[in-house]
Amino acid sequence: MHYFTIQPPAELKPYVRFYWVLEHELEPDHSSYIYRSVADGCTELVFHYRSSFNELNKKNEQSPSLSGIQFQTTQYRRFITTESFGIFGAYIISFCRALFFQYPKQPNQ
Repeated sequence: MHYFTIQPPAELKPYVRFYWVLEHELEPDHSSYIYRSVADGCTELVFHYRSSFNELNKKNEQSPSLSGIQFQTTQYRRFITTESFGIFGAYIISFCRALFFQYPKQPNQ
């Protein structure tokens, strides 16, 4: 397993805490790998650039999981793959979420 972080360029530091990469070669005697995302208060962009994952629910049922956005969460999530993989992620500083995504204006604001 190979994990490392990359600092963003100066112009993105106000918005991005850091980038991360996780790569893993599945051994021939291992039929799958389960990745557990961490409960976190940050917004994270996640891209699967090698292989694909299925999300496991509490009953171990699988549903396809594409690259995407993970917002603040209070529990971990589980994802399974049957191939060697590579994941690239970007931790977005929480208050910057509104700069990237339009939220509907709340009444009385």
